[in-house]
Amino acid sequence: MASFKQAASLYERILRVKDKAWVPCVLVGNKCDLEHDREVDTEEGNMLAQKWNVPYVETSAKTRHNVDQTFSECVRVVRKNFALESANSAKKPIKKKKGLCTIL
Repeated sequence: MASFKQAASLYERILRVKDKAWVPCVLVGNKCDLEHDREVDTEEGNMLAQKWNVPYVETSAKTRHNVDQTFSECVRVVRKNFALESANSAKKPIKKKKGLCTIL
């Protein structure tokens, strides 16, 4: 449970440092093979991921369950964010600064 709370704290700090309302990430729960030792329910992970608007994946390093899928999900999130930022920057008009020289 401590790492779950640390993840929330870390995400909030990232938002503050980046000065953004959202940053691309994937919330990952590990050791899903140890069901009897579970401290965070799948529902709790899903709820936090929905709050952050990010994917949630449960993995097991021991059995390699969802390990490759997690990396694929990371790539998808980063690509989606890059496409969104590119589209947003294309919509913004470029402001010319007055009084500056352009050297070609």
